[in-house]
Amino acid sequence: MKRFLIVFFIVLFCVEISFAGTFGKVGSNELEDDAVTTAKIATDAVTMDSVDADGNFITLTGNWYTTGELNGKLDANLDTTATYAIPTQAHYGGMAVNNDADAIEMDLNAAVVGMSLLILDNAGGAITLDPNGTDTIKYDGTTAAAGEALISSGADGDFLSMVCLETGKWFVVGHDANGWTEETP
Repeated sequence: MKRFLIVFFIVLFCVEISFAGTFGKVGSNELEDDAVTTAKIATDAVTMDSVDADGNFITLTGNWYTTGELNGKLDANLDTTATYAIPTQAHYGGMAVNNDADAIEMDLNAAVVGMSLLILDNAGGAITLDPNGTDTIKYDGTTAAAGEALISSGADGDFLSMVCLETGKWFVVGHDANGWTEETP
């Protein structure tokens, strides 16, 4: 339980922060609402790095502050399908949960530096955690072969917390006492 709490707080620390409230550009005019538009940020202090197909900002660079409230949001994804592609946003401080007693395969995105993810079994049933392509997973000091999955014990409460510190390489920072095994050691 102690290890779970430590891992849980690590994941919470890594959680993506969502902003709510009135935004302003440092040293300039305060925005009148929460809408961030191209016209409002077309300055030297703040730049938009990318915009999605709907015109929403994906990333911004610059010095920002908020006079509103900051909230941490844990992206928890509960799933019951046999094969589950973990959503991209969950790879950045979120969690993927097996929410039924059936076995499940959870597919990871390509490991990118800064990703962190918690995997949890909420009902029992083995979880096969499958890395992307030739990515590797280092578990208890041993790096699995490229593309090699880890499999949980199948017990309710199994968990695994991992981070990516180097492109293509996952590093397990915590897991349950039941242990996980390499798919084909």
